[in-house]
Amino acid sequence: LKIYTAMNMKMQKRLYKVLNGGTGVPWQNGIQAAATVANPKNGRILAQVGGRNVTTMFGLNRAVQTNRSSGSTAKPLVDYGPAIEYLNWPTYRTVQDTAYKYPGTNTSVHDFDDEYEGNMTMRKAIVVSRNIPAVRTLMDVGTTRSSEFLNKLGIAIKASQLTASSAIGINVSTEQEATAYSAFANGGTYY
Repeated sequence: LKIYTAMNMKMQKRLYKVLNGGTGVPWQNGIQAAATVANPKNGRILAQVGGRNVTTMFGLNRAVQTNRSSGSTAKPLVDYGPAIEYLNWPTYRTVQDTAYKYPGTNTSVHDFDDEYEGNMTMRKAIVVSRNIPAVRTLMDVGTTRSSEFLNKLGIAIKASQLTASSAIGINVSTEQEATAYSAFANGGTYY
């Protein structure tokens, strides 16, 4: 019997070592993590670790069985990718990082530093991961287009499930996110 997989054993061992503290990453006790590495040319999973210090054979695989907030890694998928795709925004487009409230509320959108950087390019907003430009961009794109874009990348989220705060994080597995990002690296083709 011969079994063929796409798994890259060298990559798998390295990923396991990183998640289990063997590379100098200062993991705190009780912190969990999961990771997935996908081949952008065909969508196959090269390496995947479903948790840290896992000792059970059929335990929870956080890489595929849980959806946690992706945090800022969602911004290109939820906001900026759809803006480029549907609104034809270039990455040099100016976006605003100024005082802003979530639409229909009195709740201000903040960044980690409680500062505003003013006008910047979309590219810079992605690089420095500013929240306000991301929320503003999602509001310009609209949840319908964002949902359509996400669904094309294998992330099944209905427009009705997206809110302004989705601009800065959605619930997604590491496997979904890895394969979605693979499409960016593969000229837009999702596997």
